[in-house]
Amino acid sequence: MTSNVFRCVVPPVLQCLLLAGCGGLIAGAQVSSAPQGAASPLSDVATELKDRFGEVRFHREEAQEDSFISHGLQLSAYGLLPRFFQVQNPRFDLSRGFVMENTTNALPTMYVAILPDGSKVYRLYGFPKPEEEFNRLVADGPLQKIGGKTDAETRGLLCAEVVYGLSSQRWVADPSNAKLQAAAHFFSAGHKDGRLRGEKWWESIKGDRAALVIQTAKSEHGGFSVSLPVFWAPVEGTVVPQIRIYRIDVTESGACHMDRQPTSVVK
Repeated sequence: MTSNVFRCVVPPVLQCLLLAGCGGLIAGAQVSSAPQGAASPLSDVATELKDRFGEVRFHREEAQEDSFISHGLQLSAYGLLPRFFQVQNPRFDLSRGFVMENTTNALPTMYVAILPDGSKVYRLYGFPKPEEEFNRLVADGPLQKIGGKTDAETRGLLCAEVVYGLSSQRWVADPSNAKLQAAAHFFSAGHKDGRLRGEKWWESIKGDRAALVIQTAKSEHGGFSVSLPVFWAPVEGTVVPQIRIYRIDVTESGACHMDRQPTSVVK
């Protein structure tokens, strides 16, 4: 059962001042840095989630919005680009008649996107059919063409995070990154020699370890294919960590598709 623990941080007499100062950060369906007109569709999502998670807020992810832009986008289309949000716990709880800091257990990862006029909402990772929703967003948004590897890789990595839930913290950007993640895993499992275990684990991997990096290539079926190595290890148990390679296909229009079964690289 999820536990809810709150710590009082502001005297009741200051509640109205705090509410005025924090604006959109304190509300039933809280929206941080949302454009005009965004409240309605996001409020619908907040209502859907309330029974399972209580009150939520939507934190705008501007870095992901930048990743949605391809080279050659017309200036007139810039204002039509979507807004991306991560669903989060609100910082404060107001249900008890005074302001208390909310230390509710963290939500599972969930992303949504909206058009800038707030007319449509797209439920991405954490909701049913995120790939279908993202590709609907691409079709509804301004016309863009993915014409090169740089744009394709940027779009593929955006999809990895907001559509498929592959956290960027787990991406294997280079061999040293993989060894550091392995060491952190072994340290968190209680091993004092986590760094040494990480080195040994890396050396035990068969094949061309230098090739375990993010790669993008032209697809034989048109568009591009992004190969994304991801470090995987269970939170508990004694299973040996793996590197799982996911392939994300990116069409020239910017739509994404991923094979659900990654290739696993183990000892």
